[in-house]
Amino acid sequence: MIPQGYAPNYSPVMIQVAPQKKYFIVPCIGVLLIFFSLFFPYLALGPFEITGFELIGYFFEALSEGSITDLAEEGGGDGDVPLLAIAVFMLIFGALFYAFMALISTFTMLFESHPMGAGILHLMYFGIFMLCSVLSTVDLGFLGSYSVHADMTGSGFFIAGFAGILLCIKA
Repeated sequence: MIPQGYAPNYSPVMIQVAPQKKYFIVPCIGVLLIFFSLFFPYLALGPFEITGFELIGYFFEALSEGSITDLAEEGGGDGDVPLLAIAVFMLIFGALFYAFMALISTFTMLFESHPMGAGILHLMYFGIFMLCSVLSTVDLGFLGSYSVHADMTGSGFFIAGFAGILLCIKA
Protein backbone atom coordinates (compact mmCIF):
# COMPACT_ATOMS: atom_id res chain seq x y z
CA MET A 1 0.00 0.00 0.00
CA ILE A 2 1.26 3.45 -0.96
CA PRO A 3 0.88 6.19 1.64
CA GLN A 4 -1.29 9.14 0.66
CA GLY A 5 0.64 12.05 -0.85
CA TYR A 6 3.48 9.80 -1.91
CA ALA A 7 4.03 9.17 -5.58
CA PRO A 8 6.50 6.64 -6.77
CA ASN A 9 9.30 7.88 -8.93
CA TYR A 10 7.89 7.31 -12.39
CA SER A 11 9.62 8.46 -15.49
CA PRO A 12 7.08 10.17 -17.74
CA VAL A 13 6.38 8.55 -21.05
CA MET A 14 6.85 10.98 -23.91
CA ILE A 15 4.44 10.57 -26.78
CA GLN A 16 5.54 12.44 -29.82
CA VAL A 17 2.65 13.88 -31.80
CA ALA A 18 3.16 14.92 -35.39
CA PRO A 19 2.39 18.61 -35.93
CA GLN A 20 -0.94 19.16 -37.59
CA LYS A 21 -1.09 20.97 -40.88
CA LYS A 22 -2.90 24.27 -40.87
CA TYR A 23 -5.92 24.44 -43.11
CA PHE A 24 -7.52 27.73 -44.03
CA ILE A 25 -10.92 26.86 -45.44
CA VAL A 26 -12.52 30.32 -45.49
CA PRO A 27 -9.53 32.10 -47.13
CA CYS A 28 -9.44 29.33 -49.76
CA ILE A 29 -13.07 30.06 -50.53
CA GLY A 30 -12.15 33.75 -50.79
CA VAL A 31 -9.36 33.02 -53.29
CA LEU A 32 -11.66 30.84 -55.37
CA LEU A 33 -14.31 33.55 -55.30
CA ILE A 34 -11.79 36.14 -56.53
CA PHE A 35 -10.73 33.93 -59.45
CA PHE A 36 -14.39 33.11 -60.15
CA SER A 37 -15.23 36.84 -60.23
CA LEU A 38 -12.81 37.38 -63.12
CA PHE A 39 -15.38 35.71 -65.39
CA PHE A 40 -17.94 38.40 -64.51
CA PRO A 41 -18.01 41.97 -65.86
CA TYR A 42 -15.73 44.39 -64.04
CA LEU A 43 -16.45 47.37 -66.25
CA ALA A 44 -20.05 47.86 -67.39
CA LEU A 45 -20.82 50.84 -69.60
CA GLY A 46 -24.40 50.43 -70.74
CA PRO A 47 -24.55 47.48 -73.14
CA PHE A 48 -20.75 47.09 -73.11
CA GLU A 49 -19.33 44.80 -70.46
CA ILE A 50 -15.68 43.88 -69.99
CA THR A 51 -14.76 40.92 -67.80
CA GLY A 52 -11.82 40.81 -65.42
CA PHE A 53 -9.81 38.54 -67.69
CA GLU A 54 -10.36 40.92 -70.62
CA LEU A 55 -9.19 43.89 -68.52
CA ILE A 56 -6.04 42.01 -67.53
CA GLY A 57 -5.47 41.12 -71.20
CA TYR A 58 -5.90 44.75 -72.27
CA PHE A 59 -3.42 45.82 -69.58
CA PHE A 60 -0.71 43.42 -70.77
CA GLU A 61 -1.42 44.28 -74.40
CA ALA A 62 -0.99 47.98 -73.67
CA LEU A 63 2.14 47.21 -71.65
CA SER A 64 3.68 45.28 -74.54
CA GLU A 65 2.91 48.10 -76.98
CA GLY A 66 4.49 50.61 -74.64
CA SER A 67 1.46 52.87 -74.38
CA ILE A 68 1.40 52.66 -70.58
CA THR A 69 5.07 53.61 -70.25
CA ASP A 70 4.62 56.45 -72.75
CA LEU A 71 1.75 57.78 -70.66
CA ALA A 72 3.87 57.64 -67.52
CA GLU A 73 6.78 59.48 -69.18
CA GLU A 74 4.58 62.32 -70.41
CA GLY A 75 3.76 63.33 -66.89
CA GLY A 76 0.82 65.53 -66.39
CA GLY A 77 -0.34 69.03 -65.71
CA ASP A 78 -0.52 70.53 -62.28
CA GLY A 79 -0.67 67.28 -60.31
CA ASP A 80 -4.24 67.84 -59.14
CA VAL A 81 -6.04 64.53 -59.73
CA PRO A 82 -9.78 64.54 -59.04
CA LEU A 83 -11.33 61.73 -57.03
CA LEU A 84 -13.33 60.66 -60.06
CA ALA A 85 -10.10 59.91 -61.97
CA ILE A 86 -8.74 57.92 -59.02
CA ALA A 87 -11.95 55.87 -58.84
CA VAL A 88 -11.89 55.14 -62.58
CA PHE A 89 -8.19 54.23 -62.43
CA MET A 90 -8.82 51.86 -59.51
CA LEU A 91 -11.75 50.30 -61.35
CA ILE A 92 -9.70 49.64 -64.47
CA PHE A 93 -6.77 48.13 -62.56
CA GLY A 94 -9.00 46.33 -60.04
CA ALA A 95 -8.99 42.99 -61.84
CA LEU A 96 -5.20 42.94 -61.97
CA PHE A 97 -4.87 43.94 -58.31
CA TYR A 98 -7.44 41.42 -57.09
CA ALA A 99 -5.85 38.59 -59.09
CA PHE A 100 -2.44 39.55 -57.67
CA MET A 101 -3.82 39.52 -54.11
CA ALA A 102 -5.39 36.11 -54.74
CA LEU A 103 -2.03 34.75 -55.95
CA ILE A 104 -0.24 36.18 -52.91
CA SER A 105 -2.88 34.66 -50.63
CA THR A 106 -2.52 31.29 -52.34
CA PHE A 107 1.25 31.25 -51.88
CA THR A 108 0.91 32.39 -48.29
CA MET A 109 -1.44 29.52 -47.53
CA LEU A 110 0.85 27.04 -49.29
CA PHE A 111 3.55 28.01 -46.78
CA GLU A 112 1.05 27.45 -43.93
CA SER A 113 0.59 31.08 -43.03
CA HIS A 114 -2.64 33.04 -42.89
CA PRO A 115 -3.22 35.61 -45.69
CA MET A 116 -4.35 38.35 -43.29
CA GLY A 117 -1.96 40.96 -44.75
CA ALA A 118 -3.16 40.36 -48.29
CA GLY A 119 -6.76 40.47 -47.08
CA ILE A 120 -6.22 43.82 -45.37
CA LEU A 121 -4.58 45.30 -48.49
CA HIS A 122 -7.43 43.88 -50.57
CA LEU A 123 -10.08 45.49 -48.37
CA MET A 124 -8.17 48.78 -48.24
CA TYR A 125 -8.13 48.90 -52.06
CA PHE A 126 -11.87 48.26 -52.19
CA GLY A 127 -12.53 50.79 -49.41
CA ILE A 128 -10.46 53.53 -51.07
CA PHE A 129 -12.25 52.86 -54.37
CA MET A 130 -15.66 53.15 -52.71
CA LEU A 131 -14.65 56.29 -50.82
CA CYS A 132 -13.33 58.01 -53.95
CA SER A 133 -16.36 56.91 -55.95
CA VAL A 134 -18.91 58.08 -53.39
CA LEU A 135 -17.15 61.41 -52.84
CA SER A 136 -16.90 62.06 -56.59
CA THR A 137 -20.59 61.56 -57.37
CA VAL A 138 -21.64 64.09 -60.00
CA ASP A 139 -25.10 65.64 -59.84
CA LEU A 140 -26.44 66.15 -63.35
CA GLY A 141 -29.57 68.05 -62.31
CA PHE A 142 -32.76 66.66 -63.81
CA LEU A 143 -30.83 63.72 -65.36
CA GLY A 144 -29.94 62.38 -61.91
CA SER A 145 -26.56 61.69 -60.45
CA TYR A 146 -23.58 59.80 -61.85
CA SER A 147 -21.02 57.80 -59.89
CA VAL A 148 -18.37 55.26 -60.79
CA HIS A 149 -19.56 52.58 -58.37
CA ALA A 150 -23.18 52.74 -59.55
CA ASP A 151 -22.84 53.42 -63.27
CA MET A 152 -19.53 51.89 -64.40
CA THR A 153 -18.73 49.06 -62.02
CA GLY A 154 -19.75 45.52 -62.88
CA SER A 155 -20.73 42.72 -60.54
CA GLY A 156 -17.32 41.00 -60.76
CA PHE A 157 -15.58 43.96 -59.14
CA PHE A 158 -17.96 43.89 -56.17
CA ILE A 159 -17.75 40.10 -55.79
CA ALA A 160 -13.96 40.25 -55.71
CA GLY A 161 -13.98 43.29 -53.42
CA PHE A 162 -16.15 41.64 -50.80
CA ALA A 163 -14.19 38.38 -51.10
CA GLY A 164 -11.38 40.22 -49.30
CA ILE A 165 -13.40 39.79 -46.11
CA LEU A 166 -12.99 36.02 -46.45
CA LEU A 167 -9.21 36.41 -46.71
CA CYS A 168 -9.18 37.98 -43.23
CA ILE A 169 -11.21 35.28 -41.43
CA LYS A 170 -9.13 32.72 -39.52
CA ALA A 171 -11.07 29.51 -39.99
